[in-house]
Amino acid sequence: MFAIPLRLMWLFSILTLVASEICANHETEFATNSTTLIQHLNPSVSRNGSIRSSLENVTKEVNETVAEAPEEIAKSMEWKQRFARLQGGEGGGGSIALVTEAALSGLASNLFVCSACVGLFSFLRGRYPLVFFGNMADGTMDSDQRRNWISSSLALDLEKITAVMGLDASLAIEYASFGARLMMIIGLPFLFLFSPLHRWYGGGGLEEKDFLSSISVSNVSMGHPWLYHLHALAVLWTVLAVRAMVFRAQQTFMAKRHAWLTSLPSLRANTVLVEDIPASFQCQEKVLTFFSENVGPVAHVGMVRHTEKLEAAIEARNSTKAKLEEVRKEVEFRELQGSPDMDAKMDKINLLSQELTELESQVKAEREHIKGQSAQAGGVNSHSAFVTFHCRKDAEMAKVLELSGNADWAVHDAPEASEIRWHDLLQDYSVARSAIGCFLIFLLFANFSPICLLISSAASEVNVGKLQPIWDALAPTLGLTIFLSMLPTVLLLIFGSFFKLRAESLAQHRLQTWYFLFQAVFILFLPVVGTNFRSFAKQLLADDSLSTILAQIADRIPLSGDFFFNFIVLQWSVSCMELLRMVVLAKFLLFRTTYTEAEARQKAEPEDQDFYGMGGRTARWSLNLVIGCIFCSVWPMVPLVVLLQFLMQRLAYGYLIAFAETRKPDLGGEFWCESLLQLLYCMVLFAVGMSGLLLRRSPSCIPPAVAFVGVPIAVASILQFKDRFRWRTLSIPEVVKMDHPLPTKGAKTKLDSTIYEQPALTED
Repeated sequence: MFAIPLRLMWLFSILTLVASEICANHETEFATNSTTLIQHLNPSVSRNGSIRSSLENVTKEVNETVAEAPEEIAKSMEWKQRFARLQGGEGGGGSIALVTEAALSGLASNLFVCSACVGLFSFLRGRYPLVFFGNMADGTMDSDQRRNWISSSLALDLEKITAVMGLDASLAIEYASFGARLMMIIGLPFLFLFSPLHRWYGGGGLEEKDFLSSISVSNVSMGHPWLYHLHALAVLWTVLAVRAMVFRAQQTFMAKRHAWLTSLPSLRANTVLVEDIPASFQCQEKVLTFFSENVGPVAHVGMVRHTEKLEAAIEARNSTKAKLEEVRKEVEFRELQGSPDMDAKMDKINLLSQELTELESQVKAEREHIKGQSAQAGGVNSHSAFVTFHCRKDAEMAKVLELSGNADWAVHDAPEASEIRWHDLLQDYSVARSAIGCFLIFLLFANFSPICLLISSAASEVNVGKLQPIWDALAPTLGLTIFLSMLPTVLLLIFGSFFKLRAESLAQHRLQTWYFLFQAVFILFLPVVGTNFRSFAKQLLADDSLSTILAQIADRIPLSGDFFFNFIVLQWSVSCMELLRMVVLAKFLLFRTTYTEAEARQKAEPEDQDFYGMGGRTARWSLNLVIGCIFCSVWPMVPLVVLLQFLMQRLAYGYLIAFAETRKPDLGGEFWCESLLQLLYCMVLFAVGMSGLLLRRSPSCIPPAVAFVGVPIAVASILQFKDRFRWRTLSIPEVVKMDHPLPTKGAKTKLDSTIYEQPALTED
């Protein structure tokens, strides 16, 4: 059980030591440069002993401070020097230099990658139809064959997508359209408004030095008499626009959620998952009696039983059966070849057949044993069960009724039967295991900043000669993107090892929350709060350093726009590369050598659910939209590339979800609602950050005060969102009106109740 945590701790320790060594090297280099600077200054002040003595004292204090906090000073100096270079135009040499040169290099390289991916996808789509439009090939989705893939994606009927692929799949496509609309409303107006104002009236002197920097807030001089007043109004407009768009989108979702709830299959709608059943009630008959007497008529109870021995016997039987089939195919082939060792092969077939017969008997005997013991409370029965009522009203009532005076009889929605994690339902809730899981997540969080420091410093540490502009644009964002792509796997390993998860889709939902949090801290705030999160946390806890932190954030926000510009442009390539479905295609080609194409496609699907699952995807999409909203006025070019990203995303994922990927378990909008809430939460941070920036740079306290009004608006929006939209369940009057009771005749025979039985207990 502890193998995975120990490996994680070992990996984090090594990476922390490497990052610490890099920081130590930076410290030595910084101290050496300080000494060299003093040696150069000494001749100019040699005529004045007091000045020289004071300078030596200052040098001594600087060295002592560097010894105490090398990284913080180095990073602060780095941002100040960079801002000075921008204002002074050092390293320019032309009208387009510095940031613009790196941005154009990254833009060109990513456009080349996108073009190559789209061209290769167009070729592969015609060559391997089952991989790239398998849902059309098997009749799951209909489309005009004369259309190209772009037209097919744009012409999607989202209602049909909901019916065929699920509501979550439909909302994933809708979220791309929502992001594009939001960027059009708040991004494009600010692009046309603030870009010329920053460039022509900012007064920062970057007009002839760097184009992209000149249209950002970096070109606005400190204490500008009126531009920062417009920025304060822009903060309010952004918060209000996001609120209006989110509420409108959620109102549309409510109708879809209502339709989804009313169209649930009767079995799932009338079934609840019951956990923490008291020991004296842990058998089918007693659970049925309890709910029939206290809630309503029960059609079926499916106890979750301990089937570990049965599953081991089934696995051994299936393994023997596979070996037998392999030897039989080999014999059939060798008969055609006239092989002399045919007798040995026939003996092996007889031996495997005898072994398979014995294993079949063991499986049957163990299954009968479990069924015989299940009539007694406890024993093979666990504390979990699926209870199916005759009427949906009774199922809904069971979820809200207080069935016990303590923590017993916990009732939940029944997930899709195909995604149930049966072994997790057998486990009791363990405080110790959950505490270990939380500790590992905290350890991952705390040790993530040295890794980010190592990756983000790659551009300045490595010199690639003439390709340096491309390297400057790609290295930090590409490194972080690759490293963060492995994070979902680590998080899911922790979730699966230490937390109780009832279904695979619930693991994806938890992944969405934590993955977005990691990205928000280590991508969204990395260029803003610095690369050492632990040091920043220490400063934040110090009462006397809050103003310093706000000042640092205010200084760094204008200079971090190019990082996010390059980061979003890189996401263009990520979206286009997903069109290729490289892993699925590779598995399909491998399985096609021994199976039919239809079987090979079935074995190759689905795509990796760690990175490409609904949780990982929606977390990354939410981050992209948050970046566009936060930098809409500070760096007006950022929302433009975010807009293009969501348009590409709409085309790519609209096609993939509808025509290529298989149907996934459906939570009915959980991911959608979480994404909208994340956007509202980040509006609070946006208003706070912009208030700090305006407080630092504006000539009076009026602009920051106006911008800070966005904080209570954003907080109120979150509270109103949670209170106004009761989307999880139907009201009881609605349930009564649309309720279709299950048939009473033969209810206990089939009733599709075997769907909520453990696979090991059902007949093969």
